[in-house]
Amino acid sequence: MASPNDQVFGNISDHCISNIMKYLKPKDLLECGRACKRLYKLSRRQFIKKHSMREVQIRLLDNGRLSVTPSAKNFHYYGNIFRNVSIRSWNFQTNRALKLANLTNFMLMKCAQKMDKIYIVGDIELVPFGQIIQDRLVHVQTVEFRNRHGTFDEAQFLHQYCPNLNKLILGTGIDNTNVDAILQQIYKQLTHFYCLYGSVKNLSSERLEQFFENNNKIKKIVWKFGMCSDLDRLDSVDFIGTLHHLPHLQHFLFSFADQLAKYSDVEFEVMCHQLIELCNRDNFQCLELQLYCPRQSAIDAPIILFRMTHFVEMDKLTKIHLNRFPLVALIPTLRLLVNLRSLVLYDCRMNAFYEEDNDSTDDGSSASGDMDDPQMSLPQVQEIFYKNGRYDNLTAVLMLPIRHWRNLKRIFVPANYGISLDVAELNQARESLNNACEVNIFTNHKSLPTNLQYELVKLRCVDSINTVKLRRQYN
Repeated sequence: MASPNDQVFGNISDHCISNIMKYLKPKDLLECGRACKRLYKLSRRQFIKKHSMREVQIRLLDNGRLSVTPSAKNFHYYGNIFRNVSIRSWNFQTNRALKLANLTNFMLMKCAQKMDKIYIVGDIELVPFGQIIQDRLVHVQTVEFRNRHGTFDEAQFLHQYCPNLNKLILGTGIDNTNVDAILQQIYKQLTHFYCLYGSVKNLSSERLEQFFENNNKIKKIVWKFGMCSDLDRLDSVDFIGTLHHLPHLQHFLFSFADQLAKYSDVEFEVMCHQLIELCNRDNFQCLELQLYCPRQSAIDAPIILFRMTHFVEMDKLTKIHLNRFPLVALIPTLRLLVNLRSLVLYDCRMNAFYEEDNDSTDDGSSASGDMDDPQMSLPQVQEIFYKNGRYDNLTAVLMLPIRHWRNLKRIFVPANYGISLDVAELNQARESLNNACEVNIFTNHKSLPTNLQYELVKLRCVDSINTVKLRRQYN
């Protein structure tokens, strides 16, 4: 006799049902799992696959209760599955015991046995917190701290409860005493180190040298400093000089902020020499630089463009982040960087440098220069990431790279409001370019459905823009 499940589903396989479940919203997926054991098993598997890596944000309220996003009641059905947690607390001493009990109880009930990441913002006391949930923390690989004033237990927390720490992220608002204590520790598994400071004042080159000597397995470093003075810029030069203590370093991202034109000639020459030496290492693979267009950019433009030509000698420079730069004005300089493969564009307008800072975002239709000019080509670039921009006319924004960049393969566009995109028009422009590669445009904007009917330009709507996964899938 056929089971009830066989009578309902016939010969429909688990694989087919799972593919259907991919399109269900979390709430609908939960309801589906209540129907029978088979659907519960499949829906739980699908839920874990889609949502277990989603960050759960927990805010500790003054009355001791928790504010949880996404709402905890939507996810109680599948038990403890969440692996990434963000915790925010601004007044931990008020109702301290109740906050600690509610927080740890939630994490023991909702978080997976093997957590991946924990993000701590504010003044929560970490040692008593770690003592209660230490079995959840033992597998944590990524820890991030931000706005930690008046608490000095981060180093003890990391040393005692996070033995498998792989990535350490130090954000803005961490007191000097905290940073010094953190950098005095040895983390046996540490391979990624991020400093995302608003200032470099709570770092020293001597402390970094000691830290790198003790943790010389580091393979990737990300440094984003807000440099506002001559001393800050000089410190950043010294910091880059400490990287020679890391023989296994493979990937380095450095942000110049909006200071590229402000370095003295000697400082900039020393910095370039250090980065060139880094690129000459056999095991080093990728240098990324991040640049911000400064206010009164027309004044600094000649210096910026000239100094960018010095990047030519950095043969491992494969990715550049440009923030609010006029793309057309930079193309002749970018073309010199023959190893450049990826561009990340933050609110980049198309017109030329201008005198007055302007918060409006150019939709691409006012590009200076002829859009059919062959000098607009960047034949080495294969990927573009658009970030933080709201473009009413996405077709105009994408027209320049689609029309001129022959080897462009992938464009990543996160969800923005008011997007309109004409795939047919972009495909027609692409067809006019000789020997052009197929371009896949990835977006998670729900108003732009997947469109694969054209030969050279394809639009793919995805759940999330996971660049590593998408690059591997559509390489």
